[in-house]
Amino acid sequence: MNTAAEHVQETFDRGAGGYDLRWARYNLATHRATVELLELRGDERVLDIGCGTGELERHLLCRWPRLRIVAIDLCRQMLAQARTKFSPELTVRYAIADIERLPFPPASFDIVLSCNAFHFAADRMKAIGEVERVLSPGGTSIVTDWCGDYLFCRLLDGWLHVTGRAPEGRVLRETECRSLLEETRLEVSRLSRYRIGWFWGMMTAMARKPGCEEASAGTSR
Repeated sequence: MNTAAEHVQETFDRGAGGYDLRWARYNLATHRATVELLELRGDERVLDIGCGTGELERHLLCRWPRLRIVAIDLCRQMLAQARTKFSPELTVRYAIADIERLPFPPASFDIVLSCNAFHFAADRMKAIGEVERVLSPGGTSIVTDWCGDYLFCRLLDGWLHVTGRAPEGRVLRETECRSLLEETRLEVSRLSRYRIGWFWGMMTAMARKPGCEEASAGTSR
């Protein structure tokens, strides 16, 4: 694990106990922006990357209690907080894992989500490649993260890098995010920017992995 990732682990583990209270408004807004894009049967296999204290899972299961969710994070104490929120009857499984090395076979999930975590990925192309790999044909990926089109997010990104808390230049602009997704087989269906309060600038990107027939047709042309 690189130094920046270790720093992220240490920082979030240290603040895990007060995380939900401190970031309640921010998390509620970003989680709603993510969940509201989903149109589900209700029994899909879902992967949440960078799940933190499990608040996104709470929103998902309130609406679709039969979802089969795997939620991963690098921080043990954040996962410990998440595990206290759900009864054993709900199908949520938590694990320590890295977005750049997902420990799942290809096509394991119908939905892959990442909310407020992608800017910590050291190798963005590798991370998106892993998302595409574990997503089933016809599946959907939604990434919500800071947007580099907003000045505050660029400044914060620079500060995190200078202080060793994150790799350099991880915050993407809207056009960069679209290009990154399109370099894989993911097809962008929606990409929007918005603010939370006066300084947080966010974007949410929704992309779909073509089904087997579509992929075959594309290859044959």
